[in-house]
Amino acid sequence: MRKMLSFVLISALLTTAAFAHGANKHQLLGTIKQLHENHLTVTDQHQADHTVELNSQTKLEKGGKPATRADLKGGTRVSIHLSEDGKVAEQIKIADGATHQQ
Repeated sequence: MRKMLSFVLISALLTTAAFAHGANKHQLLGTIKQLHENHLTVTDQHQADHTVELNSQTKLEKGGKPATRADLKGGTRVSIHLSEDGKVAEQIKIADGATHQQ
């Protein structure tokens, strides 16, 4: 429950922008709309869709532990750390049990 509350608080603090810049990194917060073989479509809080590339270097985490692609499901909230160019997901943090109906 604490992890969920932390995720909600972090999301609330960052709702003014879908992308936050810091140390040449990008972050995308949103809800998974669709998972494809090598990319993911995420809807942000402004209902804008963003497509990010997934590759063999993309790290997945859920509840502070390694996750698998099976954890990437439509409606699941995620926090994605993107590459410097904003196109590739370097790390995806998957909210523990949090889904959002669109």
